[in-house]
Amino acid sequence: MKILIIFLIVFVIGMPCYSLPYKLKTSKSARTYIYHQHGENVYQHAHCSMLGGTEEVVLQDKTRVDCITDDYAIEYDFCVPPKIYESVGQALHYAIMTKKKPKIVLIVDKKFEKLQIKFYYSRIKQIGKNYDIEVEYITEDILKNDK
Repeated sequence: MKILIIFLIVFVIGMPCYSLPYKLKTSKSARTYIYHQHGENVYQHAHCSMLGGTEEVVLQDKTRVDCITDDYAIEYDFCVPPKIYESVGQALHYAIMTKKKPKIVLIVDKKFEKLQIKFYYSRIKQIGKNYDIEVEYITEDILKNDK
């Protein structure tokens, strides 16, 4: 009975990820992933530059902060599970290591903006309130500003 309950919980929690019409691709190692036209680093560069931050700062423990500004240690991730949940731990870790405020910037696909905000951004925003993490999102519109 416990196994059935655990299976149902995992299945139900994971369902929204598979119900969204993302384009899936398979890598050479036969691993399936969600395809994005631009890599995370492209969005990171555009947004971090706009903020006047420093990208890819290596910390004492050899981890890398995506962007550091005067006030924030920022973690960028695509707005899909499990990336959204990983971003919480990373943002908190970077904040502790840098003694700056944690911030998560989620990259939302413009085609699925309403769905991603409803299912994923809103969850991370609530977690952010509980752990004092600032959370925002960007779309590919940020790339038009990177001139």
